[in-house]
Amino acid sequence: MSELTARETGTTAAKGLAYVEDFPMVDDPTQGLVSRTLLSQIETVGTREFLLDGRFLPGISELTLDAELVRVKDHGKTRGESRHAILFGQLLLSGEDEAEHSLFVAVKPFSGSLEAAKEYSVTSYMAAGNIEGCDTFRPVGVTRNRAGNPAMITLYQHPVRSMDGIFWNEDLVHEESIVDKALGRAAVALARLHSAGWVHGDFEVKNAAWDVTNSKDTSFIIDLEDAEPVSHLSGEEQDRRKLQDISVFIGSLFRLREIGEELPTDYENQVKEYFGLVYTGIRDDLAKSESSINYSAISRIVDSGQIA
Repeated sequence: MSELTARETGTTAAKGLAYVEDFPMVDDPTQGLVSRTLLSQIETVGTREFLLDGRFLPGISELTLDAELVRVKDHGKTRGESRHAILFGQLLLSGEDEAEHSLFVAVKPFSGSLEAAKEYSVTSYMAAGNIEGCDTFRPVGVTRNRAGNPAMITLYQHPVRSMDGIFWNEDLVHEESIVDKALGRAAVALARLHSAGWVHGDFEVKNAAWDVTNSKDTSFIIDLEDAEPVSHLSGEEQDRRKLQDISVFIGSLFRLREIGEELPTDYENQVKEYFGLVYTGIRDDLAKSESSINYSAISRIVDSGQIA
């Protein structure tokens, strides 16, 4: 198995046993995002143990496997600087039948089990296709790092890149069509999330992702720990929360410019166009007529540099 050559270039971050079972799914997120069963499962996972989610690993049926997590170079250049210190690696699994499985994964630690359970629940809810038009990396299990913190394991899907990875990549940022499409896909992804009655809560550039080969017209939204449904709120409050998502995205673009990133010279107009037209309903027909989110509101955020 060629993927196992990671052992030659990487460093073993953890080694132990993996257990496979089907995790519980949240059926109605408006009634609560975390099931007590999932929270209990995460709390019982020990250091050097991996609890894998059989729902997203259909090809792995063994109940108990030997597991090794080999840390490899970060494929998303700026992801290691996130407040969660996301680790990238290969999860190597082998069972009694000597079959070997190699999964390229991202491992995101959390300060506590409740925080981990919430993001796992929302991520699996979106990954199962419950929010039309939005996708995210598949959650495949949980583990616990050496510091004792629970961590969520997700499949890393190459060549999907977070948008900060696109702007930090010298080869990609000079391809105006790539940057143009990435901005457009971010606008559509967020609008679809909002149209489904959800907000992200931290929609910075790094939390929007896109397949840079454009082989699939799919947008990815990641880091969902603050995402939640808002359909139960008043229309005015929903719009306020949605505009906050847009403002956070625009503010994170401004910060990239401030640290010297080479954004397209007309990127401010591109943001106005993509977000403004999507939310006005001219593109993708996603905006509701009663919404106060329109081209003018988005233009004001861009022109003022307002950060929510």
